[in-house]
Amino acid sequence: MLNKKKIKTKSVKNAVKKAKHQPRYIRAVFERITLRLSFLCFLGIMIFTGFHFYQDRQKKVNAANEAKHQSAQKKDSGQEKKKPQQWYEHRAVAHALGEIDGKEYTNSKDAFLNSYQNGFRVFEADLMQTADHVMVARHYWGKDLSDPKSKGGKPVSYAKFKNIKLYGKYTPVSLKELFELMDKYPDTYIMTDTKDSDAAAAKNDFSVIVKTAKEMKKEYLLDRLIVQIYNQPMYHAIKQVHPFRHFLYTTYQQTDVAFSRMIRFCTANGIEAVTVPVSSVNDYRMKLLNDAGLYSFTHTVNSVYEAKEYMKLGVYGVYTDFLTNAEVEKCSFSLKTKDFFDKIQNGK
Repeated sequence: MLNKKKIKTKSVKNAVKKAKHQPRYIRAVFERITLRLSFLCFLGIMIFTGFHFYQDRQKKVNAANEAKHQSAQKKDSGQEKKKPQQWYEHRAVAHALGEIDGKEYTNSKDAFLNSYQNGFRVFEADLMQTADHVMVARHYWGKDLSDPKSKGGKPVSYAKFKNIKLYGKYTPVSLKELFELMDKYPDTYIMTDTKDSDAAAAKNDFSVIVKTAKEMKKEYLLDRLIVQIYNQPMYHAIKQVHPFRHFLYTTYQQTDVAFSRMIRFCTANGIEAVTVPVSSVNDYRMKLLNDAGLYSFTHTVNSVYEAKEYMKLGVYGVYTDFLTNAEVEKCSFSLKTKDFFDKIQNGK
C-alpha cells in the first residue's frame, strides 16, 4: 500500500490514483508483447548474421577449391608458365636464320625451323625489298637466285623470288611469312638486318615493315622485332615510323672516343644491347658496355673455342651459323664455373 502521507503534490496524487484504477492485466499483456517482440528481433538478428557468416564462409571455401582446382589443372597440363625470357638474355643468335644441312645465309623457312629445333629463340634475318617493294629475307641480290651467297644481281619481283628454291630445295621467305612463324612460335624474336644505313632509306624500309604487319592485323608482332641500327640518324628516322620496343646498336670500326659516345647515346635512348664485330672486341670496351648496363654481342662466331675466348673478354652473346644454342650456353656456364672455383682457390 502507498503511504498517502508521503504524497505531497496534487499531480503526483492524481498519477498514483490513476495507476491504482488501471487494470493490471493490460500492463501484463503489454509487457509480454514487448518481451516477445524483443526476443523475435534478437532471434532475427542472430539468424541474419548467421546466414551472412555462412555465405561468406562458403564463398571463401568455393574460391579456395576453385584456385586449387585450377592449379592442379595447370600442373597436370604443363601450363605453369615461367616469366618469359627477354631477347637480350639469350646468348645465341641464329645468324641469317641459322644453318640448314651445313649451309649458311639461306634465310630460309627450313633454316628457321631447324634453328628453333636446336634451341634458338632469337633469329637475325637479312631483309631487302623486291623490285615491287615486298620485304623479303635475302642477304644479297645475286645473279644466281638459287645461291644465297651469289652477288652482282639486281632486285627481282616477289613472284620470281618465291619461285626459286635455294640450293634447289630450301624455301625462301617473305617478311609476311616470318611474321606468321613468329605468331606460330610466340617465344621467338626476329632481329632485323636491313642493308640501308642511310636515314631516308631506313625510314622507307621500316615503313614497309610496319605496313606489312598492319595489313596482316598483326601489329603486335612489332613488339618482338629487334631493330638493328648502325648510326644515330637511322635510329631517329625509324622512331618516326613506329615506337619499336627493342633496339640494338651495331658498331663497326670506331675509335674509343666514338665508342664511348655511342654508349652514352644507347643509355640515353633505352637501347638494350650493342653488337661489336669480332675485330673490335677487347676487354676494355666490354667493360664499358657492362658498366653502362648494356648487353654485348659479337658476330659471327662458329667454334666453341672462339665463343669461350670472346666471353672471357666480357662478350655476353654471339651470332652464329653453326653452333647450337646449347653449345653457346655451355660456353658461358663453363666460364662461370671456372671463375667460381678460381675465386674459392684464391680465397675470395
